This record gives sequence, C-alpha cells and structure tokens, in this order.
Amino acid sequence: MFDELLEKWFGIKRETSKTSQDLLYGRVLGEVLPVSIGTSLIADGPAANPSMWNDVLFVNLLTLSRNVIQSIPASEQHNLKADDVVEVILAEMDVLIQAVPQLSPNTVAEFYLPDYRKIYLDFPMAKPREFNTKNKIFVQTMMLTVRDKLEDLLDKTNKERQAQGRPLLPVRIIRGWELEKDNRSVSLLTSFPTDLLSQYRFPKMNLVESHTGAVKLRRSWNTKLNYHKKEDIENMPFNKFTLQVFGDNVFFIQQNLTVKRLVVKMSQDNHWTVMTTDSTIRNSIRKLKHKADQDALLQFF
Repeated sequence: MFDELLEKWFGIKRETSKTSQDLLYGRVLGEVLPVSIGTSLIADGPAANPSMWNDVLFVNLLTLSRNVIQSIPASEQHNLKADDVVEVILAEMDVLIQAVPQLSPNTVAEFYLPDYRKIYLDFPMAKPREFNTKNKIFVQTMMLTVRDKLEDLLDKTNKERQAQGRPLLPVRIIRGWELEKDNRSVSLLTSFPTDLLSQYRFPKMNLVESHTGAVKLRRSWNTKLNYHKKEDIENMPFNKFTLQVFGDNVFFIQQNLTVKRLVVKMSQDNHWTVMTTDSTIRNSIRKLKHKADQDALLQFF
C-alpha cells in the first residue's frame, strides 16, 4: 500500500517484489559476520587476517552490491529487484559499522560509492571488457541501478542529518573512479583493481579480498593482472600502464600476446620490481630497438 501511495503522490516507483525479498532473506550469510557470504569471509575466510587491517576498512559499495547479488543462485538472480538489494546493502553497512571495530579494535568501517561509467576516458589504450552473457548483462545493469538509487538515498539522508545536526553516515559519493585523498591508512575492500591506483592519495594502503579475506600488500597486487605465465610477472609493478597491457577481470581485456611478451621481456631486461615507477618504465621503453615499439607503448601513458 505504501509503495502504491509513493508512486501515486510523488511519482516514486519502488522496484520490489515478494520473490526478490524471499531470495534475499534466504541468502547464505557468514557465521562470524552476518552479511552476504562473499563479504563475510573477510572475517573468517581461509586467508582472513583482520589484525592486518589499517585505520579504516574502506568498503566499495559496488563490491558490497556485487556480493549481495552473487549470494543468490545465478538461475534466480533475474528475479531480484533493485530496491530490495538497496535495502539489504544498507543493513549490511550497519552490520559492518558495528562489527569491524570488534574484529580489529583500531579499525573503523567507512564506505565509498564510485562511478566507473567514464573510466575508459582515462585509459586510452585499454581494451574494454564486454559482458556477453545474459546473466552478466543483468548483473551489471542491476549494479548500475542500485548504484544510482544508493547515491540518491545516501545523499538525501546525509543532507537531512546535517540539517538536524546529527552525525553523517560514513560514506563518500565519488564523482568518478579515483578515490579522494585521506590522511589515514586504509584497507580497501574492493573487487575493482582500478581502485588500487589511488594508493598515493593515502599514507598506506592494502587490499582486503572478498571470498578469501586475504590481505594483500602492494607487492602482491600484480596478481590482479592477466598473464598465462604468472611466474613471469612476479616482479611486474601494478600501475596504469601494466593494467592496460595485461588487463584485469573487471574492466579491461589484455593486449595481444606480442605486446605482452614485449613488456615482459622489457621488464626482465631492465630489472623491474613491484616498486618500479612510471618514469623508470618510460626510460625502459625509450631503450627499445624499434621506434615504432617505443611510440606505441608510450601512448599507454
């Protein structure tokens, strides 16, 4: 009845259904952390280590959204409704705010809501990953819808809280994909490797992975790159250049094998490490024998 009045009086149509609510109510939750299973494993997953969390566990709300959706069997995900997913995300945010300091006494939970829709403008040589199955297309569309609903709701809520003199919800709505600068050390709970490129905006950053709970330092971020011989990229730095060359499992597909092999050989010849800087990479490119190869790779910057 309330939903009908919202639509009639204010033109607000909630996307909800009993089937959707039942699916979400029956989803698998964690034992230690009662949220969707992919997120809950940061507490008790096979590699979980909350003692390594930094000052802030900074949670990507799109990762939280993905984990909620994927907690439902793929064959049933098309029955989910956006407003029901939003409601669950808000509940899980509250659980994390309460539980994180208990799991790691020196850590607080905060959230961020990025917008990746224009990300390819900042990665001119990257090859966009296309979603080519009905289920993947549905999940991506649902996540975008949920993102916009979350932005409207969280923005409105914090404006009301500010007017009332109440504490704001610990969430940042980001107008793009790059994270905002902060003077605290952070642990990112994210499934989007591009978030790690904001590392220099924080004094310290590590990655907390869904589903395993593993806490990865910078030297291990290159595991997010795609290459058939992982041992060949053990010393490969993770940065904007290598992300466009090797791709990831989210936004970018890898370049052709010739380009990848050229970069791997260049990294070995010039003794790159996981800490190698962009300027060192540029210098390595300028040492290449063929001018055409130099020009092609420099475009990635």
